[in-house]
Amino acid sequence: MTNVIVGKQWRVAVYGTLRNGCVNHPYLADAKYLGTVELQGWKMHSNGSFPYITKSEGSIIAEIYEIDEASLGGIDDLDGYPDHYTRKQVITDFGECWLYYVDKLPWGCFKIPSGDWLKQ
Repeated sequence: MTNVIVGKQWRVAVYGTLRNGCVNHPYLADAKYLGTVELQGWKMHSNGSFPYITKSEGSIIAEIYEIDEASLGGIDDLDGYPDHYTRKQVITDFGECWLYYVDKLPWGCFKIPSGDWLKQ
């Protein structure tokens, strides 16, 4: 598990399988939903099962959640941070949020033109 600051609250922007109604949403069972945003400067891709985003022209749809340190560590583990996904803080209407992305797409990925995992 990644080192996190005990007692700290974080915000995370989720755009794929962690979104409400998706298979990994239980990782956010104790999270506070803040809202849904469109994030500019990102392009969404899929390998058929997993979403990936890269820095690029375009936009993605993401849900913003406030989470505790245990939830952040759980998402780090799920996303294979820092070996598989990278994360950085981005500015949203709800303040700074962690966003998981990749610098290089895995083989076999295809673009999700809508930028919305739920509408692929």
